[in-house]
Amino acid sequence: MKNYVTMTGLWYTLKNDNMKKTLFIICLGFMLSASTCYDDEGPETRILKFENKSDQWAFVSVCFNYPDTNFYVSDYYIYYLKPQKTDGMQFEPDELFERNKVLQVFFVSFIPEEGMLGDSILARYEFTRAALDRCDWTVVYPSGK
Repeated sequence: MKNYVTMTGLWYTLKNDNMKKTLFIICLGFMLSASTCYDDEGPETRILKFENKSDQWAFVSVCFNYPDTNFYVSDYYIYYLKPQKTDGMQFEPDELFERNKVLQVFFVSFIPEEGMLGDSILARYEFTRAALDRCDWTVVYPSGK
């Protein structure tokens, strides 16, 4: 005797019992609807990480004003990074790069006791989407460490 049930054999078994028929139809409906569901994961999201490997506080700003290399504090994405710490932001890459195809990241000195920016730009990096893919979406300051 074989250990499988064909659909017609199952229907024959269930045909005399209305409760079993109803259960069978409900289960069949669930199986069919589950097999046709479209799984939409939504837009791609990534985490852009900022890693401060220095021994000083840093203010990080993501700017979209390329090719202008001036630093603007008014830009939307800003972070204060403690020494030897990492932080990041989650975003949709398409949304991030719709303002400009080149993203600039500034690391600026920060004086935590005064809560003010220092007087020097520690580093400025420029990234295209391909460049961020190559560095696994992690910006390291200073880049040589």
